[in-house]
Amino acid sequence: MRIKSFEFNIRELSGSLGNLGTLLPFAIGYIVVCGLDPAGLLIMTGLACMVSGLVFKLPMPVEPMKVIAVVAIAQQWSPSMVYASGVAMGVIWLVFYALGVIR
Repeated sequence: MRIKSFEFNIRELSGSLGNLGTLLPFAIGYIVVCGLDPAGLLIMTGLACMVSGLVFKLPMPVEPMKVIAVVAIAQQWSPSMVYASGVAMGVIWLVFYALGVIR
């Protein structure tokens, strides 16, 4: 199925599940070890993925967030530290976008 410049097919469906094997363990670690609210984490992750897909027509890059997740879980960060790191990463990505580093 095609809607304007977006294409939805079996490849898109399988690609949407590609990072699930990475995201779920980190999400579970954030929830169990760091004490993040599961609803907030999953809703915001889903919204970020959808916005990234609509704006850039690419999946959200998970790799930078893997490093933050590993450190946060290993050091048992508080939820506020995890939130602050997410905001900082968002600011960095926006600066990269504004400077033209991300194309």
